[in-house]
Amino acid sequence: MKSLNFGPERYSTATTDAPHELAAAVNLIEKAGLLSDDYDYAFWLRKVKEARFDHPEEQVRLLIEKMLSTKAWLLSKRGEAMNCGGWLTNRLKEQANGP
Repeated sequence: MKSLNFGPERYSTATTDAPHELAAAVNLIEKAGLLSDDYDYAFWLRKVKEARFDHPEEQVRLLIEKMLSTKAWLLSKRGEAMNCGGWLTNRLKEQANGP
């Protein structure tokens, strides 16, 4: 039986644009549009690191989904605008402080 040949091109192309899991999580925050001059990439990277998630990309994805659904609910039911950056920062702080 012929063995599989794993060529060097397999290791030279990245599977993601993020160099590590924390950066991948911050890329999701960037896609959600939460980066600004004051709350830049380094700020969010620090907050995600402080939260000490086991799988930061997955956890941040779930938080963003919950944030967007909460934002839609507040807008439709109460007619209120939500500060998404503040909401996400508070959830990350809660995770960093522990249960």
